[in-house]
Amino acid sequence: MILIVTVLIIGLIPAMIASSKGRGFVGWYIYGCLLFIVALVHALLLKSPAQQAQEAMFLRRGHSEAEELEKFAKLKDQGVITEAEFQAKKRVILGTGSSAYDQF
Repeated sequence: MILIVTVLIIGLIPAMIASSKGRGFVGWYIYGCLLFIVALVHALLLKSPAQQAQEAMFLRRGHSEAEELEKFAKLKDQGVITEAEFQAKKRVILGTGSSAYDQF
């Protein structure tokens, strides 16, 4: 009897951790009761949906930002845009400011 109560209480730990990261409480509670150690490690390693979205956006933006900067650097080197226009666009691409040259 004490073992069952202990398992039911211990199962709350991974369920609460996973729930705080946006996962379903009931499924994680059952998982935690059945495989506590595995569920605990798994719950601790979970990333919140916001973290996952931020990492995915960073990975997607990393390549496109570099490509855009290269494109505008070539335009600057060719004399199509000025140094000031390039710097303004660079600030916009890197997210460090806004510019009147947003429509390039």
